[in-house]
Amino acid sequence: MSLTVLLVEDDAELRATLRDALEVEGYRVFGAASLADARALLAHGLAHEAVDVALLDLGLPDGDGESLVQQLRTGRGVPVIVLSARHGDVQKVRLLDGGADDFLVKPFSLLELLARMRVAMRRRGRILEKSATVCVAVRISDNSFRRLTRRSASGALTVTLSKNRSTGARSSASA
Repeated sequence: MSLTVLLVEDDAELRATLRDALEVEGYRVFGAASLADARALLAHGLAHEAVDVALLDLGLPDGDGESLVQQLRTGRGVPVIVLSARHGDVQKVRLLDGGADDFLVKPFSLLELLARMRVAMRRRGRILEKSATVCVAVRISDNSFRRLTRRSASGALTVTLSKNRSTGARSSASA
């Protein structure tokens, strides 16, 4: 059974990179580029589906992602991990006190994000396997070459993510 992630991030390249990385880990990812997109997904696309964790950017084109934290926590009890370039302690504390479960400052490592997602799920009584992904690269939101390797009993799946100047993020997979 795969877990469902709501990913709210306006940067198309970062959203695609995170989606690919999370899907390699076995998550089902629903992406939104704005507050309106996220609210529409919650009202229609995910209305009858449990969202296991939300990854939420703050600086969205139609408002501050902070306004979505309460909706996710109050209506659904969804763990919320904020992903933001904002690094001020006052805002981080306000968001954590206001319902966010965690706050990661961009840039961040994929392995740390995956660990924090496992912690958020563990707090809700769901134990997840440790990540089987090996990152050969620096940080998420860095435009450099990335390689993710998902190891399994049947072999290894390699997903290569690289920046393509004409179309943004690109991915390829091989077994």
